[in-house]
Amino acid sequence: MSRVPDGWTEGVVSDFIDVNPRRHIPKEAVIPFIEMAAVESDSPFIRTMSERLSSSSGAKFKDGDTLFARITPCAENGKGAFVQGVGEYAQGSTEFIVLAPKDGVDDRYVYYLSKSANVHEYAIAKMEGTSGRQRVPNRVFDEICVALPPLPEPKKIAAILSSVDEAIAATQAVIDQTRKVKQGLLQDLLTRGIGHTRFKQTEIGEIPEEWEVKRLGEIAKSITVGIASSTTHAYCAGGIPIIRNTNIKENRIDSGEILTISEKFDIQYKLKRLKAGDILTVRTGYPGLSAVVPSEYEGSQSFTTLITRIDSRDVSPYFVCQYINSPFGMQFIGKVQAGGAQKNCNAGVLRDMLVPIPPYNEQ
Repeated sequence: MSRVPDGWTEGVVSDFIDVNPRRHIPKEAVIPFIEMAAVESDSPFIRTMSERLSSSSGAKFKDGDTLFARITPCAENGKGAFVQGVGEYAQGSTEFIVLAPKDGVDDRYVYYLSKSANVHEYAIAKMEGTSGRQRVPNRVFDEICVALPPLPEPKKIAAILSSVDEAIAATQAVIDQTRKVKQGLLQDLLTRGIGHTRFKQTEIGEIPEEWEVKRLGEIAKSITVGIASSTTHAYCAGGIPIIRNTNIKENRIDSGEILTISEKFDIQYKLKRLKAGDILTVRTGYPGLSAVVPSEYEGSQSFTTLITRIDSRDVSPYFVCQYINSPFGMQFIGKVQAGGAQKNCNAGVLRDMLVPIPPYNEQ
């Protein structure tokens, strides 16, 4: 361990924290239950909580305890939570390790200590088990060296970090609410337009009388797939950008991690080069997620994405992209997407999608 400030106490985690402490749970009682999906990687707050009949299995904890995910990939992702709002007893996923402060240790400080790089990285490095089902063994907390500041400094540190997390949560709540408002507004605009008073019934519901409904295949010049063969050997610095599924966000291209391929490899696939205004759609993972190619990526390539090229001056690719990403578009894709366990959106699915077409100046 590196040098620590004067007055700090050195030891291993289990010197200051009880690992999976005994917790009394009343028999056959309805108690709070926390799933792994209810905790996050970057927040101490528990998103959702259900109730279940108490049982002998599962993690047992109470207010003030910390939950530490032990199984891959949740452990690597840093999932965990500071427990509050459950009272004196609750249960949760068997894949939680419960950490509780020993006497004289601040409970919130335990949570932030569990999130520190020192603790998290060591725990991940010591995971055991078969690939895909590895777990953090409890004994790692007898091995990880830490240092605790004297009271009341841990409480002050935890209070500062808690205030930051609360500010982040408040900001996220505003973002979530704004997103809901946007979705509601989007649904109205995409199906009812602006200022219309006369409507008609169609295959996709009620739309303004002046609008049409067409299949995407009717208004698209082509719906194709980007490069579908291995590209790793062609990666190089300063080459031709290649947009992957991970670069496609809702209505935008994330240029943060755009890779580039050699010009020689690009020439082999010159017929697949992108044009500004093309709509790129994710095929697997988040099928249907779409973005329009901006002008700076004119002539670039894409990897296994669907490429929709609109063949009409009367239809805006930006409007079509918004519709694909809307609840209407995603619902359609969700119903008809192909594949088994790994669902995917193929060109045929997109061709069959019914799209409302307003006059161009309204799009």
